[in-house]
Amino acid sequence: MRRPSPATVLAALALVVALGGTGYAAIILPANSVGTKQVIDGSLLKRDFKSGQLPTGPAGPTGPAGPAGEGSTRLFAAVNASGSLARSVGTTSAGHVITGGYEIFFTQDVSTCVYLATIGLPGPGNPPNGEIAVAQRTSNAKAVYVETRNSGGTLTDMPFHLAVVC
Repeated sequence: MRRPSPATVLAALALVVALGGTGYAAIILPANSVGTKQVIDGSLLKRDFKSGQLPTGPAGPTGPAGPAGEGSTRLFAAVNASGSLARSVGTTSAGHVITGGYEIFFTQDVSTCVYLATIGLPGPGNPPNGEIAVAQRTSNAKAVYVETRNSGGTLTDMPFHLAVVC
């Protein structure tokens, strides 16, 4: 028969001591004998408590208000396939330039704005499939140019929505 190694003997002894101490505390210490006198301030963490056991503290002071930011300008247009405006805000006109090409004019400079366009009907219904691109009109700071293409990539007249945020 093989004799256990010194490491195994030491591990078994450590286990007996550890379990013995826990068992001793469970048998010898009376119920509810560990209380606030035995707990050191700051030794308990939030995770040591059940949900709802910790009261919330007072709210801290309110900091000073920050400076007001600039408001953004939101302009939009729903444009029919013919190039006419179905509805809009801040738009003066829309025009059909070439097949699939449109020019939309706004009441203000939009050269530093962000443009978002999507193919879509101005009313209810399923929009046609296709692609859309929009760019600032270099010849007019108050206009953008929109191109619509069918799913094959050919310039095609299609209704669309255009949002401009400045």
